[in-house]
Order: sequence, then C-alpha cells, then structure tokens
Amino acid sequence: MVALLRVLFTLFLLLCAATLVVVVPVAPALADDDGGSSGGGASSGGGGGGSDSSGGGDPWQPFAKSAKSSKVLKCRCGGFLGLQCSCRSVRAGRGSRSTAAATGPRIATEILAVGLSEAEIATLSARGFRVMQTRTSRLLGTAVSRLQVPRGASLPRALGTARSVAPGGRFAENTLFDAARPTFQPAGSACGHNCTPFVLTRWRSNVSQCSARAVIGVIDTGVDTAHPVFASSRVEVITTRSSDREPSGKEHGTGVVSLLVGEASGEFGGAAPGARVVAVDAFHRSARSDSADTHDLIAALDHLADRGVRLINLSFSGVDNPILREAIEQLSRSGVTLVAAVGAPRAGDAAGFPARYPGVTAVASVDGKMRTGLSSIRGSHVAFAAPGNGIIVATASKGYVTVEGSSFAAPFVTAALAMALQAVSDGDQAVRLMASGAMDLGAPGRDPVFGWGLIQYSALPPC
Repeated sequence: MVALLRVLFTLFLLLCAATLVVVVPVAPALADDDGGSSGGGASSGGGGGGSDSSGGGDPWQPFAKSAKSSKVLKCRCGGFLGLQCSCRSVRAGRGSRSTAAATGPRIATEILAVGLSEAEIATLSARGFRVMQTRTSRLLGTAVSRLQVPRGASLPRALGTARSVAPGGRFAENTLFDAARPTFQPAGSACGHNCTPFVLTRWRSNVSQCSARAVIGVIDTGVDTAHPVFASSRVEVITTRSSDREPSGKEHGTGVVSLLVGEASGEFGGAAPGARVVAVDAFHRSARSDSADTHDLIAALDHLADRGVRLINLSFSGVDNPILREAIEQLSRSGVTLVAAVGAPRAGDAAGFPARYPGVTAVASVDGKMRTGLSSIRGSHVAFAAPGNGIIVATASKGYVTVEGSSFAAPFVTAALAMALQAVSDGDQAVRLMASGAMDLGAPGRDPVFGWGLIQYSALPPC
C-alpha cells in the first residue's frame, strides 16, 4: 500500500509541474466585403437581393471563402493538473501544422483595387503591396488590379492603407469561390429525355427547337469537351484564369454544360440541345478544391459582354462582394439575363450571392417528389424551382454520375429562358412568361421556397 501511495504521489507532482503545447486548428472565416452587407434589396423582375442572410454554398457548387491563410491556436498549459492554459493565434506552419495547411499551399490575402492611377499603384507597391495583375474592365469602366497585401498585414489594415493612398479608389477583398469536389454517386439507368427531371418540367422536343438560335454563356470550371455527350454539341471553352493560377478540374463544369446541350441518343439529353455554349473557365486549383477569385470572375463576365452574350448561367454561390456586385448590376442594366443557383444553407454564412443581386434570376433545387429539403436557401429573391437533386449528369471521366444541388437546377431555368427569349424581346418579359406558366408548389403566388414554382417547358410559346 505504501508503494502504491508513493507512485500516486509522484504522478501527482509530475502533473502539477508539467507543461505542454496544444495545437488546435482554427477554420478560416468566410470573408464578406469591406463593410457591405450580405443581404440585398427587395427583389424585382427575374430575381433580386433578398433581405434574409441565410447561408449559402451548394455542396455541388462553388461557395465563397476568405483568401486568408489558415491559422491555429497554440496553447501552453501548466499549473494544477496542467489545466491552466494560455493561447495565442499563429499562422499554420509556424511550429505546427494544421489540417488545412497540410492539404495545399497557403494562398496569401489579396485585395481588388478599382480605379487607381499608375502613380497610386506605384505608391502602394512602395508600401509593400505586390501587384499581381492589372487589367481594364469593360463592365467596371476602369482598371482593376489584384494586389497581394504586405506580409504580416491584416486585411482591415491593408484596406485602410490602400484607401489612404487612393481615397477615390474602390477596394474589396479578392474573395475566393470554391468549386467543391463532391463524392458523386454512380449514375442510374440511362433514360435520356424520359428521365424524371424532363417529365416533371414537361419538356418537349418541339419546344426545345426554339433554343437552336440561342447563345448561352456559362462561367464555371473547365469542361471536358471530348466527352461523347458533346459530340454533336456546339461548345466553346475560353479561359480567364490568371496566369499565375493552376488549371481547374472539369467535373463541375462538365456536369452543368451537359444539362444544357449534352446529347446522347437514349442515354442522355440536355434541356437546350441546339443552343451554342460559350463556357468560360474562371477557376483554378487551390489548396482544397477548385476556386475562382472575384478578379477572374469579373474577367469572365467582361469576356461574355465583349462577345455580346445575352444569357449567362452562374452555378456558384458565395458571399457578397461589392465589386462583383457592381459588374453584375452593370450587365443586368445592359439587358443581359443572368441565372444563378441559390446555394444551400450553411450555418454562419452570409452567402447566396450572386443569386441575391437585383436582376438575377435565382433558382432553387427540388427532387423527384418536388421537395427542396436542405438543398436550397430560401428567401424573397427565389424566382423558380427546377430539378437538381438526384439527377444524372456527364462527368469528366467520360461517364455519368448522379448529383444534387442548385448548381444543377440552374441550367434547366437557363435553358427555358433561352427558349423564351426567342419569343419575347427581353429577359424581364421572358421571366414573366415563365412565371405565368410555372407549376405553383408552395403558398399561392411567389413564395420564398419555390419562387413562382417549378418551370414548365410546355407553357412556352412556339418559336
């Protein structure tokens, strides 16, 4: 007994005197703009910014995150039983390694600077900002620059310095939008245009002929144009990815474009098989997924505007960015029709953009029983519902997979608008035409879950 007491007493002394280091990963916060709200104004026309700020980020689509580096909490503990600890936040890699740091290289914080003179850019360079790229944006009407913030400077401090140097400029974080790498499920039986999504939306081949004259812009990841489903399709792929970025994958973009114009007799069918698609790859390979920063997304929008594309599909969702908002609002004012996935709710995120912006047609996702479940954000900005949960798409591996999410609901609405725009003069009229023929699924009239309801292709007029 005495020996046992001695052992226990020795262990007690060791615990009291011990010190240890505990490293706890800290998830990077999702970045908002430099002070703007995450909600939008009242919705109108084909969409609009809803006032609610429920989360976003479709599990099968891009969702925004901060470009800030990952950090960890480093704690030193001691005292009685080693339970008295003091902690401090440090960058991953400084004496420790977080899960995020282990998955890829750290991306330095960047800001976007709009409307700066060469002299102001030179002054910022002298103060430690690194100019990554400067280009002229048609939509913004001036130069836009990617600036890497000085080493060790926080984002608020960097923005404050930039504004003091160029008080007439416009600044925001160069927000990243992630193309999540989902675990796709094996595809079901081949059913072509007899698949449930086409039955639910009353798709008709004679109606789809209206889309033959349409040109549809798509901003997404890369597209595997060698897939057999595109053998007879008109798909052009353009890249606006910055030269210092690695190429993106092609899974997400291939799936989205296949729902628009893919065609394989008896096996697969797109909703607008005769349309021409200009697909812009604005995404790059990042630490954990494929991402597009705001700078490259604006470059993609500029390119489609230069090409005169009047209908654009945006199957990504993220936080509000004032500079992206400005570019999209300019496109909308010029008569371009934009369709965006609403995204899926994510706790703590003020996401759901660009679907929340005024003039954007926001699309929710439903399954074969016309339920949204947890797949879609709700709000006054929701315009339509379309099939997106449990549907078959082409994948970059030359096969087909079953997916879910509003990323894949948006193309059904984009295809319907491509058809409607052949019968009416502008996007607002096309949206009203589709709304009048939609299948009302929720509360009478437009509601925050399904918008005007499930789109019905058969309600569209002939060409």
